[in-house]
Amino acid sequence: TINKAEVDDQAVYHFRIEKGRRLRYSYLAEEEKVSVIVTEKIPDITFSGLLRAGHEASITCTAQWSPSSRQPIITWTGFSERSRGEITQHVSRNGVESHVDFTPTASDHLQNITCKATYFRGDSRVTVERTVTLIVFYPPKKIEFSGQLERSNGEVRYFTNISQIVAREGDSLVVHCDADGNPKSTAVWKLRFPATRLFIYNNKLTLSKIALEDAAPYICTARNIEGHTKESFHLQIS
Repeated sequence: TINKAEVDDQAVYHFRIEKGRRLRYSYLAEEEKVSVIVTEKIPDITFSGLLRAGHEASITCTAQWSPSSRQPIITWTGFSERSRGEITQHVSRNGVESHVDFTPTASDHLQNITCKATYFRGDSRVTVERTVTLIVFYPPKKIEFSGQLERSNGEVRYFTNISQIVAREGDSLVVHCDADGNPKSTAVWKLRFPATRLFIYNNKLTLSKIALEDAAPYICTARNIEGHTKESFHLQIS
Protein backbone atom coordinates (compact mmCIF):
# COMPACT_ATOMS: atom_id res chain seq x y z
CA THR A 1 0.00 0.00 0.00
CA ILE A 2 1.26 3.47 -0.92
CA ASN A 3 -0.27 6.22 1.19
CA LYS A 4 -0.28 9.80 -0.11
CA ALA A 5 1.61 8.88 -3.25
CA GLU A 6 4.16 11.37 -4.56
CA VAL A 7 6.07 11.61 -7.82
CA ASP A 8 9.10 9.92 -6.20
CA ASP A 9 6.95 6.79 -5.71
CA GLN A 10 6.67 6.28 -9.47
CA ALA A 11 8.58 3.09 -10.31
CA VAL A 12 8.34 -0.57 -11.30
CA TYR A 13 7.65 -2.80 -8.30
CA HIS A 14 8.02 -6.56 -7.87
CA PHE A 15 6.91 -8.95 -5.16
CA ARG A 16 9.51 -10.57 -2.89
CA ILE A 17 8.88 -13.21 -0.25
CA GLU A 18 11.17 -13.91 2.68
CA LYS A 19 10.69 -16.48 5.43
CA GLY A 20 13.38 -17.47 7.81
CA ARG A 21 16.92 -17.79 6.49
CA ARG A 22 16.27 -20.11 3.58
CA LEU A 23 13.18 -18.79 1.80
CA ARG A 24 14.04 -15.69 -0.18
CA TYR A 25 12.53 -15.27 -3.62
CA SER A 26 11.77 -12.33 -5.92
CA TYR A 27 9.15 -12.49 -8.68
CA LEU A 28 11.00 -10.71 -11.47
CA ALA A 29 9.22 -11.93 -14.61
CA GLU A 30 7.77 -9.08 -16.63
CA GLU A 31 4.22 -10.30 -16.12
CA GLU A 32 4.83 -10.36 -12.35
CA LYS A 33 5.89 -6.71 -12.06
CA VAL A 34 3.67 -3.73 -11.34
CA SER A 35 4.29 -0.29 -12.79
CA VAL A 36 3.08 2.60 -10.64
CA ILE A 37 2.53 5.89 -12.45
CA VAL A 38 1.91 8.91 -10.26
CA THR A 39 0.21 11.84 -11.93
CA GLU A 40 -0.12 15.30 -10.49
CA LYS A 41 -3.40 16.04 -8.72
CA ILE A 42 -5.80 18.31 -10.57
CA PRO A 43 -5.94 21.70 -8.79
CA ASP A 44 -8.98 22.74 -6.77
CA ILE A 45 -10.96 25.92 -7.44
CA THR A 46 -13.04 27.64 -4.76
CA PHE A 47 -15.04 30.87 -4.61
CA SER A 48 -15.39 33.42 -1.83
CA GLY A 49 -19.20 33.20 -2.16
CA LEU A 50 -21.98 33.83 -4.65
CA LEU A 51 -20.90 35.78 -7.72
CA ARG A 52 -23.02 38.93 -8.14
CA ALA A 53 -22.59 41.39 -10.98
CA GLY A 54 -20.90 44.57 -9.85
CA HIS A 55 -19.79 43.10 -6.51
CA GLU A 56 -16.17 42.22 -5.76
CA ALA A 57 -15.36 38.52 -5.36
CA SER A 58 -12.34 36.26 -5.30
CA ILE A 59 -11.55 32.88 -6.77
CA THR A 60 -8.77 30.62 -5.51
CA CYS A 61 -6.86 27.85 -7.26
CA THR A 62 -4.93 25.45 -5.02
CA ALA A 63 -2.25 23.15 -6.42
CA GLN A 64 -0.64 20.47 -4.26
CA TRP A 65 3.09 20.75 -3.81
CA SER A 66 5.83 18.92 -1.95
CA PRO A 67 8.75 21.07 -0.72
CA SER A 68 11.12 18.38 -2.03
CA SER A 69 10.16 19.32 -5.62
CA ARG A 70 10.21 22.51 -7.61
CA GLN A 71 7.29 24.85 -6.95
CA PRO A 72 4.56 24.59 -9.61
CA ILE A 73 3.54 27.58 -11.70
CA ILE A 74 -0.16 28.51 -11.70
CA THR A 75 -1.76 30.38 -14.60
CA TRP A 76 -5.34 31.46 -15.34
CA THR A 77 -7.32 31.72 -18.57
CA GLY A 78 -10.86 32.81 -19.34
CA PHE A 79 -11.11 36.08 -17.41
CA SER A 80 -12.14 39.17 -19.33
CA GLU A 81 -9.75 42.09 -18.98
CA ARG A 82 -12.64 44.24 -17.77
CA SER A 83 -13.57 42.02 -14.83
CA ARG A 84 -10.22 40.58 -13.72
CA GLY A 85 -8.33 42.36 -10.97
CA GLU A 86 -5.19 41.63 -8.99
CA ILE A 87 -3.64 38.15 -8.83
CA THR A 88 -1.79 37.16 -5.64
CA GLN A 89 -0.06 33.94 -4.63
CA HIS A 90 0.47 32.21 -1.31
CA VAL A 91 2.81 29.28 -0.67
CA SER A 92 2.45 26.79 2.18
CA ARG A 93 3.99 23.42 3.03
CA ASN A 94 1.18 21.57 1.29
CA GLY A 95 0.47 23.64 -1.77
CA VAL A 96 0.44 26.84 -3.77
CA GLU A 97 -2.63 29.09 -3.79
CA SER A 98 -3.36 31.64 -6.50
CA HIS A 99 -6.04 34.23 -5.69
CA VAL A 100 -7.81 36.37 -8.27
CA ASP A 101 -9.82 39.38 -7.12
CA PHE A 102 -12.38 40.38 -9.73
CA THR A 103 -15.71 42.09 -10.23
CA PRO A 104 -17.99 39.88 -12.32
CA THR A 105 -20.39 41.31 -14.87
CA ALA A 106 -23.47 39.89 -16.57
CA SER A 107 -21.34 38.98 -19.59
CA ASP A 108 -19.23 36.70 -17.37
CA HIS A 109 -22.22 34.45 -16.68
CA LEU A 110 -21.62 30.89 -17.98
CA GLN A 111 -18.05 31.75 -18.98
CA ASN A 112 -15.42 29.05 -18.43
CA ILE A 113 -12.44 29.84 -16.19
CA THR A 114 -9.42 27.53 -16.22
CA CYS A 115 -6.63 27.17 -13.68
CA LYS A 116 -3.46 25.43 -14.92
CA ALA A 117 -0.72 24.09 -12.67
CA THR A 118 2.60 23.27 -14.33
CA TYR A 119 4.93 20.89 -12.49
CA PHE A 120 8.58 20.29 -13.32
CA ARG A 121 10.28 16.89 -13.31
CA GLY A 122 13.90 17.37 -14.20
CA ASP A 123 13.95 18.68 -17.75
CA SER A 124 10.31 17.79 -18.39
CA ARG A 125 7.11 19.48 -17.32
CA VAL A 126 3.57 18.28 -16.68
CA THR A 127 0.51 20.54 -16.77
CA VAL A 128 -2.82 19.67 -15.15
CA GLU A 129 -5.86 21.90 -15.16
CA ARG A 130 -9.37 22.38 -13.86
CA THR A 131 -12.15 24.33 -15.54
CA VAL A 132 -15.24 25.75 -13.86
CA THR A 133 -18.25 27.59 -15.26
CA LEU A 134 -19.06 30.92 -13.64
CA ILE A 135 -22.60 31.37 -12.35
CA VAL A 136 -23.17 35.11 -12.01
CA PHE A 137 -26.34 36.61 -10.54
CA TYR A 138 -27.41 39.86 -12.20
CA PRO A 139 -30.56 42.00 -12.48
CA PRO A 140 -32.80 41.90 -15.57
CA LYS A 141 -31.37 43.74 -18.52
CA LYS A 142 -33.16 45.41 -21.44
CA ILE A 143 -36.73 44.16 -21.93
CA GLU A 144 -37.78 42.87 -25.33
CA PHE A 145 -41.40 42.63 -26.49
CA SER A 146 -42.41 39.91 -28.93
CA GLY A 147 -45.62 38.17 -29.92
CA GLN A 148 -48.33 38.12 -32.54
CA LEU A 149 -51.18 40.25 -33.84
CA GLU A 150 -54.19 38.41 -35.27
CA ARG A 151 -56.39 40.36 -37.63
CA SER A 152 -60.13 39.98 -37.56
CA ASN A 153 -59.89 38.24 -40.97
CA GLY A 154 -57.60 35.53 -39.53
CA GLU A 155 -54.31 36.93 -40.81
CA VAL A 156 -51.49 36.57 -38.23
CA ARG A 157 -48.48 38.88 -38.00
CA TYR A 158 -45.51 38.07 -35.77
CA PHE A 159 -43.21 40.69 -34.30
CA THR A 160 -40.09 40.97 -32.12
CA ASN A 161 -38.33 43.80 -30.32
CA ILE A 162 -40.97 46.46 -30.86
CA SER A 163 -41.91 49.65 -29.05
CA GLN A 164 -45.17 50.35 -30.89
CA ILE A 165 -47.96 48.17 -32.27
CA VAL A 166 -50.54 49.39 -34.76
CA ALA A 167 -53.76 47.39 -34.61
CA ARG A 168 -57.33 47.67 -35.90
CA GLU A 169 -60.56 47.37 -34.02
CA GLY A 170 -61.49 43.70 -33.62
CA ASP A 171 -57.90 42.43 -33.77
CA SER A 172 -56.40 40.23 -31.02
CA LEU A 173 -52.95 40.71 -29.53
CA VAL A 174 -50.49 38.53 -27.64
CA VAL A 175 -47.33 40.15 -26.23
CA HIS A 176 -44.48 38.52 -24.30
CA CYS A 177 -42.28 40.57 -21.98
CA ASP A 178 -38.81 39.01 -21.79
CA ALA A 179 -35.64 40.19 -20.09
CA ASP A 180 -32.28 38.53 -19.63
CA GLY A 181 -31.41 38.06 -15.95
CA ASN A 182 -30.14 35.51 -13.45
CA PRO A 183 -32.10 34.18 -11.73
CA LYS A 184 -34.88 34.28 -14.29
CA SER A 185 -37.03 37.37 -13.87
CA THR A 186 -40.76 37.60 -13.35
CA ALA A 187 -42.85 40.12 -15.28
CA VAL A 188 -45.51 42.46 -13.93
CA TRP A 189 -47.74 44.44 -16.29
CA LYS A 190 -49.06 47.89 -15.39
CA LEU A 191 -52.12 49.32 -17.11
CA ARG A 192 -53.78 52.72 -16.89
CA PHE A 193 -57.27 51.23 -16.77
CA PRO A 194 -59.03 47.90 -16.08
CA ALA A 195 -59.89 45.82 -19.14
CA THR A 196 -62.36 42.96 -19.26
CA ARG A 197 -60.91 41.61 -22.52
CA LEU A 198 -57.38 41.55 -21.15
CA PHE A 199 -55.76 38.40 -19.78
CA ILE A 200 -52.32 38.32 -18.13
CA TYR A 201 -50.41 35.14 -17.30
CA ASN A 202 -46.76 35.34 -16.18
CA ASN A 203 -44.97 37.41 -18.82
CA LYS A 204 -47.75 37.11 -21.44
CA LEU A 205 -50.39 39.74 -22.10
CA THR A 206 -53.40 38.78 -24.22
CA LEU A 207 -55.90 41.35 -25.50
CA SER A 208 -58.89 40.16 -27.52
CA LYS A 209 -61.23 42.13 -29.75
CA ILE A 210 -59.25 45.34 -29.55
CA ALA A 211 -61.30 48.54 -29.21
CA LEU A 212 -60.43 52.23 -29.55
CA GLU A 213 -60.17 52.68 -25.77
CA ASP A 214 -57.36 50.11 -25.66
CA ALA A 215 -54.95 52.56 -27.27
CA ALA A 216 -52.43 53.31 -24.52
CA PRO A 217 -48.93 52.57 -23.28
CA TYR A 218 -48.50 49.13 -21.67
CA ILE A 219 -45.71 48.95 -19.09
CA CYS A 220 -43.87 45.78 -18.11
CA THR A 221 -41.52 45.52 -15.14
CA ALA A 222 -39.08 42.59 -15.03
CA ARG A 223 -37.80 41.77 -11.56
CA ASN A 224 -35.55 39.26 -9.77
CA ILE A 225 -33.67 39.23 -6.44
CA GLU A 226 -30.87 41.34 -7.96
CA GLY A 227 -33.00 44.22 -9.19
CA HIS A 228 -35.53 45.25 -11.80
CA THR A 229 -36.03 47.16 -15.03
CA LYS A 230 -39.10 48.37 -16.90
CA GLU A 231 -40.08 49.17 -20.46
CA SER A 232 -43.27 49.99 -22.34
CA PHE A 233 -44.82 49.60 -25.76
CA HIS A 234 -47.61 51.75 -27.17
CA LEU A 235 -50.71 50.27 -28.74
CA GLN A 236 -52.08 52.46 -31.52
CA ILE A 237 -55.48 51.86 -33.13
CA SER A 238 -55.83 52.74 -36.80
